[in-house]
Amino acid sequence: MPYVTIDGSDSSGPARRTGLSNRCCVRAAYGRALGTGRQPAARAAAGGRCDGARAVALISYSPIRHRGSDLPPTETTKEDPWFAGKNGTILFYRVNRRPLQNPSLNAEQPDSVMDHLTEVLLFGEVVSSGRGNKRNWLLGNREIADNEETLMGQIGWRRDGSETQDEYDPESKRWVDVTRDRDSSGRSAFCFDSKSRILGVLKHPSFDEKTLPVVFQEIMNMGEQRRSWPSTEWSVEPLPDNKKFTQWLREVDSVQQINLVAKLPNPDGLDEFGKVWEDMNSMRARKIQQVVEAVDSSGLENIQQNERVSNHIAMSERAYGYATARGIRNGRKVVYDQRKNVQRANTDDMPALWPQIMNVIKSHVKARGEKFLRENLRTNE
Repeated sequence: MPYVTIDGSDSSGPARRTGLSNRCCVRAAYGRALGTGRQPAARAAAGGRCDGARAVALISYSPIRHRGSDLPPTETTKEDPWFAGKNGTILFYRVNRRPLQNPSLNAEQPDSVMDHLTEVLLFGEVVSSGRGNKRNWLLGNREIADNEETLMGQIGWRRDGSETQDEYDPESKRWVDVTRDRDSSGRSAFCFDSKSRILGVLKHPSFDEKTLPVVFQEIMNMGEQRRSWPSTEWSVEPLPDNKKFTQWLREVDSVQQINLVAKLPNPDGLDEFGKVWEDMNSMRARKIQQVVEAVDSSGLENIQQNERVSNHIAMSERAYGYATARGIRNGRKVVYDQRKNVQRANTDDMPALWPQIMNVIKSHVKARGEKFLRENLRTNE
């Protein structure tokens, strides 16, 4: 076992002069020994006599291990990001802009989505989520690339707090309560493609799929209100995976309720939106919500054949709304929420550096955006 002399030298190597006074040497050894739980040896060393060059007492110790390493306490190791070498999931949302209900006289929506978003997507501004233990969300590390067609950055949350821990006091030989700071946080990367208005976010284990669009939307609308002449209501909608909804409808024994929400498209609708779009136009509505409930436990019938349901699903496919449902499967109640079943891309063996993972996300977002535009050319601004 190696030893530490009071002047800090290691018995396994040559003696070193530290330039410290005898008293400092003693304190240094005492503190070092305390870290290993060898207080009696430390006290013995403190009572020893120093000759100014080398200490009389030797204190045995074991180096403190840092997360599996054998480095001494004075050295630190750089850990890889949480995603390094793991499989990842990229979630896709769509950013929509709509005219404000009561805009000011001089309000005018910028033609360029990219210029507009760059102005209102505030970095460094806090947005809170949750009720009890609130998370404070912030955007950082902004980067505009590809001739200003994509905007990338990092999104993360932090929460300040404290916790009470059990600690043993060797002096009094008693267990005591000690309050220590406990800060928690999590961050990931995102990319926005201005051509398709697709937003992709690498899912962190602590991220909720329904919270992410709310955070981005709140930040954008906060930035919009800070413009000299606010003109736009921003919304960030999940790009739903309607295949999962269709599969859910097939798997349940009965569907008890469907809640269909359609939001005003920008700038206009498509033929597939049918009656829902006609109703929005005729009533000048910003949102239409339709709830369909079954008359008894046998459930709803001919759901997918109904024209209005098909219109709502067509709008949700373009991120102009969503659907939720309740049903029964194997005698148990089950629920479905499109906002929790967003389109996603899986990526294997993620790289270990932030710039690399951001490029991975960007490539997925641009590919998903090109696919979206091919399928929905008329919905592009």
